[in-house]
Amino acid sequence: MTVTIFDRFLPKLKEVITKQGFLTPTKTQSAVFNHIMNKKNLLLVAPTGSGKTEAVIFPVFDYFLRHRQKKTGINILYITPLRALNRDIFRRIIDLGNEKEIKIKINIRHGDTSQYERRKQLLKPPDMLIITPETLQAILPAPKFKEHLKTIEWVIIDEIHELVDSKRGSQLSVALERLKDLTKREFTRIGLSATIGSPQKIANFLVGNREVEIVNLEFEKQYEFKIEYPKILESDKKIAQNLKCKAEMASRIRRLVELIETHKSTLIFVNTRQEAEVLASLMTILNPNFKFGVHHGSLSKSVRIEAENRFKKNEIKALIATSSMELGIDVGSIDLVVQFRSPKQVTRLIQRVGRSGHKIGKISKGILLTTNVDDICESYIIVKKALNHELEEIKIHENALDVLAHQIVGILRDKGSTTAKDIFSIVKRSYIFRNLSVTKFKELLEFLKSQNVIWEENDFNLIKPRRGIFQYYFNSLSMIPDIRNFKIINATTKKIIGTLDDKYVAVSGKVGSLFIMRGKSWKILSVDDEEEKIIVGEKYKESSEIPRWLGEQIPVPFSIANEVGKLRNKIQTGLKSNGNINQLFEDSIIDSDAISEIKSLFQKQISEKLDIGTDQTIVTECFDNYLIIHACFGLKENETLARVIGALLETRFRVNIGLRVDPYRIILIFPFEFAHPKIIEESILETNPEHLDSILEITLKNTNLFRYKFYQIARKFNVIAKKVSFNSLNMKGLVKIFRNTPLYEETMRDLGLEKINLAITKKIFRKIHDGEIRFKNIIRPKSKGPTPFGLAGLEWLIPKDFILTKNTKGIILDTIKKRLLNTQVKLFCMYCYRWERINTISLLPEKPECPKCNSRFLAVLHFANTELKKAINLKQRNQKLSKEEKKMIQTAQKSANLVLNYGKIAIIVLAARGIGPTTTVRILEKNYDSKNEEELFLDILEAERRFERTRQFWDSK
Repeated sequence: MTVTIFDRFLPKLKEVITKQGFLTPTKTQSAVFNHIMNKKNLLLVAPTGSGKTEAVIFPVFDYFLRHRQKKTGINILYITPLRALNRDIFRRIIDLGNEKEIKIKINIRHGDTSQYERRKQLLKPPDMLIITPETLQAILPAPKFKEHLKTIEWVIIDEIHELVDSKRGSQLSVALERLKDLTKREFTRIGLSATIGSPQKIANFLVGNREVEIVNLEFEKQYEFKIEYPKILESDKKIAQNLKCKAEMASRIRRLVELIETHKSTLIFVNTRQEAEVLASLMTILNPNFKFGVHHGSLSKSVRIEAENRFKKNEIKALIATSSMELGIDVGSIDLVVQFRSPKQVTRLIQRVGRSGHKIGKISKGILLTTNVDDICESYIIVKKALNHELEEIKIHENALDVLAHQIVGILRDKGSTTAKDIFSIVKRSYIFRNLSVTKFKELLEFLKSQNVIWEENDFNLIKPRRGIFQYYFNSLSMIPDIRNFKIINATTKKIIGTLDDKYVAVSGKVGSLFIMRGKSWKILSVDDEEEKIIVGEKYKESSEIPRWLGEQIPVPFSIANEVGKLRNKIQTGLKSNGNINQLFEDSIIDSDAISEIKSLFQKQISEKLDIGTDQTIVTECFDNYLIIHACFGLKENETLARVIGALLETRFRVNIGLRVDPYRIILIFPFEFAHPKIIEESILETNPEHLDSILEITLKNTNLFRYKFYQIARKFNVIAKKVSFNSLNMKGLVKIFRNTPLYEETMRDLGLEKINLAITKKIFRKIHDGEIRFKNIIRPKSKGPTPFGLAGLEWLIPKDFILTKNTKGIILDTIKKRLLNTQVKLFCMYCYRWERINTISLLPEKPECPKCNSRFLAVLHFANTELKKAINLKQRNQKLSKEEKKMIQTAQKSANLVLNYGKIAIIVLAARGIGPTTTVRILEKNYDSKNEEELFLDILEAERRFERTRQFWDSK
């Protein structure tokens, strides 16, 4: 009989493990067993579905059972970034602990845990507590609960890769050192990570300067990838007519349905919530009986859980999801993952496709459905890197000052009073703050002192908290930004069509701005910050404005974009020499239709003798008021480059310039026709790369992007109260006040990590100066429009396959007509004052009359209006009327006069939102008839939109 590691467990634990269905140990369990039994700090890196949790829990339970102490207290702390703590894995752990043979008490605690459960945990602490990082922050300084934490022996951090590159992780890193200070001894730290590109960095994050073992099983997993560009079939053209979309999009929907139908369980990943909703909408139209679910962050928790459960039970064959499904949520056995569009990053592809073949030894199968040439090339580079295990390096928030301020306050909450030296020593043990200087630390203490957060004496040899420190600490318990959601209301239908977060509203949500949601282009008509709603109208007329996709783009890193540039160079060379590019691609990875699409676009560009942007060539292209800079440097890098170039050109031309950026091009939009492409190269050559820091700071600090980030960080510093909205503040003045403070410095640092890449941009500048990167310039006549590659870039920023092509104008007019005709109004006779009735407009005759006196002098009121009759009664009794009552009667008389002269059509116009008698007169003066009914409803719509834009200036309509 073969002896396994299970035989080294206590017999009662082995019995329980066997009962749970674990008959033989997995490779993962065997790999970590000795490390854990010897109580070594450990980072386990393994693919999704390799049983990481059980691999560490079993030996930890064995150690606990062998060394169980009689005194009360928590022994095992399990920290997970997931706020949804109802995962099957936790239920299985709890069930395991509940087995009578071992009786290990396990509790879960998070923000929604009832007070009753919390009190039970306080009176009788569990042996193992499952929490989020935020919960740890909450219980660390709690006087009674901290006694239960002193007995901690093990800390297990699940999905640690999700925390390392965020401020949640930075905060947790210091919290672990505070916990160590509380226990007054070392505890064993175990981190569980999916496949990631920086295992040593994650291990350092986990333990600080302590010893740690890394068990990396990422190479054990096998993946099978295929890149497809669905060819348009005759049937797709019919589908396109049915779906009211382009044939290219129809072909992808058709292929998607084929893949779902030929597999048992398919998980479809998209990059944005909007893509998820649009795909779901089109698939529903194609086949209303098709059973699938949708899963993304804007959906409620209950809806997401229902989708997960139905998918796991095979009640639905497919689930369309965003990154909300990347984490280890158990949705059962998946035999295919479809990635719609490029996943943008290698790590993201590995983690997403790893959800299929979710059993040990199974091959994870993923198909990438691409939409254009950039998408195809990018996907190909990402797949090649995935197969070669070339994953992106993780970037961490080193020395984040808002996190540090919060943790200083936390340590004071823990200790009551202490010294700067003591706080500094705790913080420095954290890997995140290992390079923190004494000078920077003292500057932050001085700032906290100036804000009346702390009190000190003798040059911080004694530090005490000031009143209000409790609020300071618990207001910033989570480093996840506090985000308000604005309801988006269709001005035509008055229905809510979705939500926008306050970040988008702050940075891009100006009146007149365009965005895309649910596959349609919308224009913002008004923003109500107090009521948190945005009124929008469908943009159906042709416009030179470029609508934006909602949600932030997933950043394509320089390493991928630059490889795409190299691939472009090879394709261009191959087509110019022998016309063949098949040898550049592995047909086992990419289908022939995708290669044909690449060849077609490149040949169009080459046939016009036009240059193509590569890793060594920047192509500038002018047409009309657009300047497109083709640069294969990545999203953050192009964002940085765009802001520098924009600043240089705005200084030169003294005008505001619009910017749009993707990983392969920068689009500059001028208020005049632009035909000076050489200016870009000249401007870069005139600029010292070492001056980019100051240029960027000057440029960034005047943007809404900077101000909103400043606003978010100021809230974490408790400089701005939680309830105060962005738009209610003079942010420009506030930034000026805090110009030379840690708050300003942290905003710049944060943007430098999250939004821009100054280091790479400096290298690009130097290569341009040294001639390693050269410029090619193209000027296009307005009649020709952009080059084939330029047009492809505009379509990247405006994904036309997601914009429905049905006569949008007709839809709007039908909708507003239906809404107005179905509106209920109250008609009140202003001649006899004896008749009133609520009517649906569609049921009214063309010339409505009062049945009491046969007069057509009828006022149009809101159906709930009872105030007019009261005012009329006062007037009839010769009693004094208020200004409001006089105005109400005058308005009613004006509307009645309109009904007298125009009949039912006046009632229709008066029923519209924000349209009073004065506006109605202006509309009806055009004398509409049945032939120009469309013009009437267009004028009503425009009047409604005008009201939404200006309503804040009016007391009433």
